[in-house]
Amino acid sequence: MFKSFLSGIILFSCNLFALQLLLLLNSSFSSWGISVYAPSLFLFPSLSKLSPTTAYLVLALTGLCLDSSYCTPLGFHPFALILSGIILQKMLFPNHSGTKNTPLLIPCLANFFICFLLFLFLRMDQTYGAWPLVNFAVDLFFSTLLLVLVVSWFGRFCEAVLLLSENWMEKDRVEE
Repeated sequence: MFKSFLSGIILFSCNLFALQLLLLLNSSFSSWGISVYAPSLFLFPSLSKLSPTTAYLVLALTGLCLDSSYCTPLGFHPFALILSGIILQKMLFPNHSGTKNTPLLIPCLANFFICFLLFLFLRMDQTYGAWPLVNFAVDLFFSTLLLVLVVSWFGRFCEAVLLLSENWMEKDRVEE
């Protein structure tokens, strides 16, 4: 239990690090009117490395950070990430171990699903500002391109950080 909780904290920290990198990239691309939006990046490390309960907790906390960073309605990203996670676990990966070697198409489809949900929500509720269709298409193209380049790196990064922390905890336990 404690190890799963600690792994969740570490993965949440990795998610925050990646989110900050995405926001930094967005600030660089903002002069061209491009916004990179890749919430599905955070799905697969959590689903493959954590127990379902801890994974959904990490996804909910990451979703709240995404809500704050992208100025979306409170609760949209936790809902979208958890719904995507449930769909992926129940329909695509029923044996939980299948998420370790995820085909590249799956994160891209999950990202499209979440982007489309946000697009529809912003179209229905004009208080948050509409996301014009042309901007949606351009942002989705560049987000998918970034996702293709980064998704495997981020999974390996999370795995390396978790392995490093496990080795550190094991070494600390042996020294006691």
